[in-house]
Amino acid sequence: MTMSPEYIKTNFDKKTGVFTGDIWFYDDLPSKKLARSLVKVKGDIHIREGKAWKFPKLKEMDYIILSYDLKHNDSNLEFPVLEKVEGYKVKSKEERKQLLIKVAQCALARPDALDMDNWHRDEDGDTTDYVGNLPVPKMNKDGTSAEGYCNTTHCIGGWAVYLSGVRGRMLEAKLDTEAAAAILLGPEAVSWFYKDNDWAEEFLESVLKKARKKPFSYAKA
Repeated sequence: MTMSPEYIKTNFDKKTGVFTGDIWFYDDLPSKKLARSLVKVKGDIHIREGKAWKFPKLKEMDYIILSYDLKHNDSNLEFPVLEKVEGYKVKSKEERKQLLIKVAQCALARPDALDMDNWHRDEDGDTTDYVGNLPVPKMNKDGTSAEGYCNTTHCIGGWAVYLSGVRGRMLEAKLDTEAAAAILLGPEAVSWFYKDNDWAEEFLESVLKKARKKPFSYAKA
């Protein structure tokens, strides 16, 4: 769907930066200009084209929906001041960074800890779309053991939800795994969730290298 000038004029308040309704962005100058002007979107943001998108003023939106091509290829999304998604508070940039590091430490801790084809798998290898079906994770303070989820497996988004405890479970139950993970890691992360294992492993290794961290060592179940 493309947006007509009339649709934008009717739904966008230039004074407040509030857009009421869904927005469809294409790789063109009007779309880029609108993205830079948004403060709040009372609807979903659909990005259909273009790898790089910046929303420097956006503080609140319902959700972001990427096209199939953008989900499965490299894309760069920036939301530097975003505060809420789907009405839920987004973690701070530092909190998101620390959660991603923890995700990398867990996902790379053993060969089968990462599966980008499924949100979650239990210790028997069965898939589940709901982390509430799995044991609550517990971790030693020194990070040398991960009791309670030694044999579970997740994708990047699934690990983010799983490691976020009660809040992760609540968000996933009320929304879905993708939306919950986007709130926990930031909407910039949405395009990470649909990559293959090779891409994810390389990406997570770079996260740990930059943070000067190592994967966790797991306690035996």
